[in-house]
Amino acid sequence: MNWLVIVTVFFSFNSTWSFAKSLNLGSIGEDPIEEIQIFLPFANYLAKNVKIAGITSGNVVVAKDVFEMARLLRSGEVDIFIDSSFSALAVSTMTKTKFLLRRFKKGIGLYHGVVFSKIGSGISSLKDLRGKVVAFEEPFSTSGYLLPKASLVQHGLSLKQTQAPPRNPGTKHAGYIFSGGEQNTMLWVLKGRVAAGAMSNVTYSKIAKTGVGNLKNLKIIHQTFTTPSHLVVSRSDLSLPLVEKIKEVLLNMGKTDEGTKVLNKFEKTTKFDAISNNSLKQLFKNTNFIKKELGIK
Repeated sequence: MNWLVIVTVFFSFNSTWSFAKSLNLGSIGEDPIEEIQIFLPFANYLAKNVKIAGITSGNVVVAKDVFEMARLLRSGEVDIFIDSSFSALAVSTMTKTKFLLRRFKKGIGLYHGVVFSKIGSGISSLKDLRGKVVAFEEPFSTSGYLLPKASLVQHGLSLKQTQAPPRNPGTKHAGYIFSGGEQNTMLWVLKGRVAAGAMSNVTYSKIAKTGVGNLKNLKIIHQTFTTPSHLVVSRSDLSLPLVEKIKEVLLNMGKTDEGTKVLNKFEKTTKFDAISNNSLKQLFKNTNFIKKELGIK
C-alpha cells in the first residue's frame, strides 16, 4: 500500500470515529496533507457557525478519486463534498446527492471551454480535426478534459486516445493526448505538435497574458456550453435542518470580516450562491457521457 492510500485511509477512519461531533467535508486530491490545509479552516468555520445537532468541529476527508468519494458519501463518512461541476456530476451518478450551492472559486462562478488552433494551421472548425490530434490537460479535469470532450462528442466528433508522440488517428476520428498541464497544451498548439488544444476560457486568457502564448497567433474554433465552476453537494440522507443551516452559513459568509478572511484563504473564494435550474439542467445532460467515460453502470 503506498503512502497516499495510507493517509487517505487514516483520515477516513478518523472521520468515522468523530462523525457524531464533526461536520465532515470531502475533497479529492493527490496530496491529502495539502487538501486538508486548504479545507480545514473552512470546515471549522462552517461547523462553528452551524451550531446544530451537537456539531462542534469540522473535519476533512480526502479521497483519491470520484469512486472513493462516492463510497464515502454512501457510508456517511462525508457530509458535504465541494468540487468542480463534472466531478460533482460523476459522484452523483454513483450515489444520491443534493446539489446545494455554487462556489465562486477565485471569483469565478461560471466558465465555458474553448477549443483553439494556431492561425495558419488550416484548422478552423471541428470537422477539420478529423485525422488530427487535440491536446487535453489530464484525465478527470473538468475544464481541461471532461467539459470540452463532452461538447465535442455532442457535436458529432468521434474521439480516440493516442499516445506520445501524437499519431494520426485515421480520417474517421480525432485523436487526443494529455499534455499534463494547460501551459503545455497552449505551447503544443503554437509549436504545431498538436492541431488544437482545449481548456477553459478563463485559463485561455490567463495563460496568454503570462507570455506563454500570444492570442494573436491563436483562434478559437469551438466554444462549449457554460457550466458552474464549483458546486457544493451533500449526501442525500443528511438532515434537512442541517442542510438548510449549512446553506444559510455559506450564503452569509461574506457578510462578516471573519467569514471573508476564511473565504479568501479557501483558494480565494469570493462567495457562494444559488445554482440556477438552467445550469443544473445543462449539467445533467452530460450524465450518460460521464457514465460512459468513467465506466459507471
